[in-house]
Amino acid sequence: MVSVRTTIVPFEAARTVRAETTAQNGGNISSTNVQGALQDLDGAIQNAFGALTEITASGTVEVAASEAGVAINKTTGSATTVQLPAAAARNGLPCIVKDMKGDANTNNITITPNGSDTIDGASADVINVNYGARTYRPVTGGWLRT
Repeated sequence: MVSVRTTIVPFEAARTVRAETTAQNGGNISSTNVQGALQDLDGAIQNAFGALTEITASGTVEVAASEAGVAINKTTGSATTVQLPAAAARNGLPCIVKDMKGDANTNNITITPNGSDTIDGASADVINVNYGARTYRPVTGGWLRT
């Protein structure tokens, strides 16, 4: 017969959880309670990677490493090429590309990775559905399309 030894913790003691700060290591979490730590983390993400940048001008678009992504809403109808930043520069955070104008079926949006990066092993990806959107997640050697 197998026996397991456990210690019963009173309900009030079980509700106490402590988070370790990361501020001393250059991180963004300074709170020591879980709720505060989650708020610190959310604020850091929002500050670093806020809203999508709306693109209204024609031509190739380069997404900066600090941008959350782009919403293509050009004033003239034409195909668009969006170049993603280096996946390694994103620190694990995704990049979003959205057809905000709703004409990607006629005016395709071609997404290209940076340098030797790939998108699911390919050299490019295409959004060709009106109001379509893609989220690209950085991995070693490039991006995963989700």
